Amino acid sequence: PAEALALDSVLTMVHPEDRERIRSYNAAREAGESAPDHYEVRVLRKDGSAIWLSMSVRPVSWEGEQAFQGVIADISDRKRAEEALQESEQRYRDLVDSSMQGLRVNQGGRVVFANRAEAEIFGFDSPEQMVGITVNEMFSPEFNRLRDARIAALMRGEPLSPIEAPAIRRDGEPIWVQSMSRVIEWDNKPAFLTLHVDITERHRAAEALRDSEQR
Repeated sequence: PAEALALDSVLTMVHPEDRERIRSYNAAREAGESAPDHYEVRVLRKDGSAIWLSMSVRPVSWEGEQAFQGVIADISDRKRAEEALQESEQRYRDLVDSSMQGLRVNQGGRVVFANRAEAEIFGFDSPEQMVGITVNEMFSPEFNRLRDARIAALMRGEPLSPIEAPAIRRDGEPIWVQSMSRVIEWDNKPAFLTLHVDITERHRAAEALRDSEQR
């Protein structure tokens, strides 16, 4: 503590990348202006290593003059855990986005997530364009009735085999997909994760072969 108090300014302990932000907070307080009373900041230890602190600041009276009291907590472990989680989530997103299989999550009958392959299969320019559309728009009324029955079976915990389904692209073109679904949790609510493989060409080839054999 004695060494810390002897420093010309507490700012010298603040990480260079955070220093200007903290300087602006301090200047605002000195001028009587609004400044955050709780924030997170990186500081430098005596050995030069950086740690994360949670800082709470409030005005106090010190020897008859206004001063500011800071209460700090070392949150380095939490920050490292958050960074590791973010890296893990990014790797998972990269894996999902690079998958050759279409992947979609629907909840309440609407798409809440899709990967790039799913968007390409159904003729959308980006996965984001699919978010919010109803799943019924993507299939024929006949198949939607079958899909409703399969959803009910999934909710009862019954295992289902993949199914070949007639689907509809955004531009109205009919396609065929192999579809496999399971129940997951999304934002703490039940949802359905569905994998799709575009089998349109295979289906057309099979139909052509059947037509040829009949002739």
